[in-house]
Amino acid sequence: MSERSALTYYLTGEILRELVVAGGDAEAATRALAPGEDLAPRAAARVRRVVEALHAGGGPAATRRRFAKLPAGYERVLEQALALP
Repeated sequence: MSERSALTYYLTGEILRELVVAGGDAEAATRALAPGEDLAPRAAARVRRVVEALHAGGGPAATRRRFAKLPAGYERVLEQALALP
């Protein structure tokens, strides 16, 4: 796996973690990830894609497959994210 791919999966895991901390509030997760105005639009787009993937349907098993390449240690975060409204 390339370093860029690994970084992308790590960032996805951190987005999931911030979504869990924020109780599913995508805007709060975005602010936590990118507190400056320069990065906020890019972070918001990534957060939006992760939220869409969480709610894409197909049930929990399909969602776990969509996030199958998360680094080790994010399994619990994914389970908590699946329980978000």
